Amino acid sequence: MKIILLLCLCLTLYIRNPLSGQTLRGKMTDAITDQAIPFVNLSLTALTDPKQIRYSSTDTLGAFAFSRVPNGRYIFSATLTGYQKLQREIMLTDKQPTMDLGNLSMSAELNMLQTVTVTGSTLKSITHNGQLKISVADNVFF
Repeated sequence: MKIILLLCLCLTLYIRNPLSGQTLRGKMTDAITDQAIPFVNLSLTALTDPKQIRYSSTDTLGAFAFSRVPNGRYIFSATLTGYQKLQREIMLTDKQPTMDLGNLSMSAELNMLQTVTVTGSTLKSITHNGQLKISVADNVFF
């Protein structure tokens, strides 16, 4: 009887802890156009243990959700090429099972991308009797 009671207690504690936790959700938007930003890289790092990190990304509508996050203080980070990194400190408690961060605006990184010039040349080739002959002389790829 004691074993069954102990087993039930352990099972109850095991089921309660992994399934408990908060849900953190929101939406990433552009600061100027207010349009959704898809595929933003997101991370949630515990302040007490920097090794405890969760990763996610926004969907095509800019929405995201972290589920079953234990209570505690976290750093929420959002990064995407062409935008400035966004960081927020977040405190999750039992008071609210779901924390909605709402629309989080990301500002464009104006000095990050500059002009790129692509140059090319035609491939030296000839067709003779239905065969394609390519000259590899003076070709940077060969």
